[in-house]
Amino acid sequence: TSMFSNIDKYKNIKEVKNSFIFVGRIVKEKGVEELIKAFSGVAKKYPDAELNMYGDGEDFEKYKELALDNKRIYFHGGTNDPLGAIAKNEIFVLPSYREGLSLSLLDAVMMRKKVIASAVDGNLEVIINGKNGLLVPAKNVGKLADAMVYMLEDGKRAEEMAKNARQYYKEGAGA
Repeated sequence: TSMFSNIDKYKNIKEVKNSFIFVGRIVKEKGVEELIKAFSGVAKKYPDAELNMYGDGEDFEKYKELALDNKRIYFHGGTNDPLGAIAKNEIFVLPSYREGLSLSLLDAVMMRKKVIASAVDGNLEVIINGKNGLLVPAKNVGKLADAMVYMLEDGKRAEEMAKNARQYYKEGAGA
C-alpha cells in the first residue's frame, strides 16, 4: 500500500476558503513571527482570510500574544491529526529559517495543497518555485505576504501548482 491509502478518509473534508495553515513547532526558527506579521497584512486586504497555527513550542505564549489584535489567527496547540488539520485548509505555509525534509510539507503536497515555503534546505527538495508551490526568502515578511496574496488572487495558477505538487509527490518522494 502507498501512503495515499490513508488520505482517502480526508477527501470529503470541506476546505475553508482563504485559509492558511502552519504545522510545526511554535518557535522563532520556524518563521512564526514573520508569518503572523505577513498574515496581518493579508488580512487587511482579505478580512475573511484565516491563519490556523498547529503546534506547541517554547514561544507559543509569546506568539499568541503577538497575534492578539488579529481575530483571524487561531492557535490550536498540538494535533494528533495533522492530515485532518491540513485537509481543512487551502494553503500550507512553512516559513522556516532552516528545514530538514519536513513531514508536514510532504503531507501538504501529498494532499494537493497550495504551498508556500521558505527557500531553504529540505524545502528545495520538495518545492520548485512557481511549478508546484511558491518559495520565498526566509525572514522576509514582505515576500511572504506577497506570496500569500498571490495564492488567494491567482486561484487558477495556485490550483495548478497544487496539482503539480501532488504529481511530483507521486513520482518522487512518495510513490
